[in-house]
Amino acid sequence: MHSTRRILGSLVAGAVIGLVLVGCSGTSTASSSPTALPSPTVAPPTTSPSVAPPSESPTVAPTGPFALRSGALTPGPYTTTAFQPPLAFTLDAGWNGMFPDDDDEVALEGPGGIFFAISRVSKVVDPTSGLAVAAPEDLTDWFTTHPLLTVTTPNAVTVGTVSGDVLDVTVTNSSEIGIFGFPTGNLRIPAGVTYRCYVLPLEGPDMTIIIGAPDDGFADAVVFVQTLLDSLVIDAGG
Repeated sequence: MHSTRRILGSLVAGAVIGLVLVGCSGTSTASSSPTALPSPTVAPPTTSPSVAPPSESPTVAPTGPFALRSGALTPGPYTTTAFQPPLAFTLDAGWNGMFPDDDDEVALEGPGGIFFAISRVSKVVDPTSGLAVAAPEDLTDWFTTHPLLTVTTPNAVTVGTVSGDVLDVTVTNSSEIGIFGFPTGNLRIPAGVTYRCYVLPLEGPDMTIIIGAPDDGFADAVVFVQTLLDSLVIDAGG
């Protein structure tokens, strides 16, 4: 009984509240209007601050100067430390080092069978005996009088600040001819290949610069190497 009475009382009370709410929504006959409650102040929604993603440091490509090494060489400036006098030059894309910086020789390979070398010639290969002997004082004359080589007339040239001669050399017959002697073996000119040889007198052994390529690609090789030659700095006082 107590439970039934509590439920009925709640229903009656709810009906009354409903009538009151309906009366308030219509036209009032009371002497005074009910006081309107102020609207609650609603705070604007807070916006989470935008957090920028962490910036990644840009990868900076090395700019050189670089040291010579075996394998593909990054385009850019290079210097030698072991080779004397010190050299500085710039390489385009396409060059490969034949070995790291060396006190004996700089040797590079380029596209199309290009061979490029710089050395201080202390020994040459005797054309009669085939043995390495002391290099002559006049290396240009040695080339032009070599019985097994065909040599163009030498022309005066300046590389960096060093003056000397330049001449083109090929073998006279079909044999491979050794020209310079090194502890690791002789430098040879194969048949079907042209060498352009720069002979630059310095204090001590002459410096030679060689551009080598197959005969049919030699002209293009000279053009390709020209950028390197134009950039070459020889620290003759080093």
